[in-house]
Amino acid sequence: MICTDKLKCDLRGLTSVHSWRTSCDRVVTLQSYVRRWLAMCVVEDLRGDRQRRLAWLEEEQRRSREEKEEQRRAELQRRRNPQSKEDFSLLFSDLERWRQEEVQRISSTLEGAERKAALCSVLGEESRHIASLGSHRTASLHRLRDSATHTLLRKCAAPRRWRGRDGRLLQMDTPSSVRARELQQLYDVIAERRTASPEERRAAALALRRTVQEYDCQLTRDLVELIDREAELRSREVQPANLEGLRKRISTLFLQFVKTPNFNPAVGALLRVPQQPDQVGQKVQVGQKVQAGSRCRPCVELENRGRQRRHLTPYRSILLRLRSQEERLHPQDNTTHLLEEVDMRYLVEVVWGGRSALSGAPGPQDLVMSPWEPSQAWSPWNCLLLTREENRAHLLVSHPHQAYAAAFVRWVSLKHTLARKHFSQISSMMSHLQPSLTNQLVTKPIAVATDSPTSPERC
Repeated sequence: MICTDKLKCDLRGLTSVHSWRTSCDRVVTLQSYVRRWLAMCVVEDLRGDRQRRLAWLEEEQRRSREEKEEQRRAELQRRRNPQSKEDFSLLFSDLERWRQEEVQRISSTLEGAERKAALCSVLGEESRHIASLGSHRTASLHRLRDSATHTLLRKCAAPRRWRGRDGRLLQMDTPSSVRARELQQLYDVIAERRTASPEERRAAALALRRTVQEYDCQLTRDLVELIDREAELRSREVQPANLEGLRKRISTLFLQFVKTPNFNPAVGALLRVPQQPDQVGQKVQVGQKVQAGSRCRPCVELENRGRQRRHLTPYRSILLRLRSQEERLHPQDNTTHLLEEVDMRYLVEVVWGGRSALSGAPGPQDLVMSPWEPSQAWSPWNCLLLTREENRAHLLVSHPHQAYAAAFVRWVSLKHTLARKHFSQISSMMSHLQPSLTNQLVTKPIAVATDSPTSPERC
C-alpha cells in the first residue's frame, strides 16, 4: 500500500515537471515568434528609410542635373543673343580667354617671323570680334532704352488702382494720368513706334507744337524750331529717308519734355533723380557727375572691356545667395550689403583660391559663401568658401574650432587675416571691423589632433 502511494506521488511529480517544461517551451516559441516579428518590423523600417534616402538622393541629383542644364542653356542663350551688360561682359571674358589660349599656343609652337605673323593674325581677328560685339552692344542698348522708355510712359498713363471694401479692383483716371496718356500717344507717333500715315504724322506734329507752346523755355523753343523745319522740308517734298535724323532729334527732345515733372506731373514719382526746374533744357556737364579723385561707372566698365575683361556674374550670384542666407539667419546685420561683385571676386579668387576650403572643388558656379562661425553674422573675416552640400552640413556645426582639425583651423585663420587686411582699407567696413578686433583677444580652444594632417583640405 505504501509503495502504491509513493508511486502515485512520483507520477504526479513527473507530470507537473513535464507540464512545466512544455509550458516553458511554448513560451520560448511564442517569444521567438514575437522577436521575429519585431525584427521584421525594424528591418522593414530600415528598408523604408533606405528607400526614402535613395529616392531623396536621386531627386537631389536629378534637381542638380536639371539646374546645371538650365544654367548651361541660359548661358548658351546669353552668348547667342546678348541683351544686358552682363551678357556682353561674358562675351568679352570669353574673347579674352580665347586670346590668351591662342597666344600661348603660338608662343609654344612658333618662333621668329612666323610667331609675329601669327600674333598679328590673332590681333586682327580679335579686332573684328570687338567691332562685332560693339555693334551688337549698341543695337542692344537702343532696344533696352526704347523698352525702358515705353515702360515708363505706360506706367505714367496708367490709372490709379485700389481694391474696394467688397474686394473688387477699382481704377480711376486723374488729370495727371490723362495728361500722361495724351503725351504717350503723341510720342508713339513722333518716335515712330507704330506705323503712321503722312496725314497722321502731320496732325501729330501740329498737336505737339500746340502742346509745347504752352511753356516757354529753351527746350520748348528748340522743339518748335525743329517741328517748323520738318514741316518746311515736307512742303518741299523731301524724301522721308532724308528726314530721319531730324525726326530723331525731335523725338529725343520730346522725350526729355515728357520726362520733366513740370510738363508731365505723373512722371515725377517714377524718376530716380527728379530734375530741378531751373535745369530744364540745360545740358549737364560731364564733370558734374564725377567727383574729384574718383572714376565714374562707365569709365570702369570701359577699362574692364579694354584691359581686364572680367566676368562678375558668378560672383553676383554668390553675393545674392549670401545676402538671402544672412537675412534669414541674422536679419539685424547689413555687412553683406556693403560689398559689391568686385569684393566678392577678391574673396573667392584671391583669399580662397577659387576652390572649396574642404574638398577643393573648383568654382565659382557651384560654390557658396558661408560664415565660419554660424552663430555669428557673416563678415569677410568670418567666412568660408564651400559647396552647397558642405554648406548645409557646416551650418549644423556649433563650434568649428573644436569640430575641425587644428591645422585646418590655423589655415582658415590665416585666410581671415588676409581678408581683414584688405577690407580694413574700406571706410564703410571699419565700424564692422572694430568688434572683430575685440573678439580676437578672446582665447578660443583649438582641438589638438594626434595625427595632424599635412594639408588644409584634410580635417
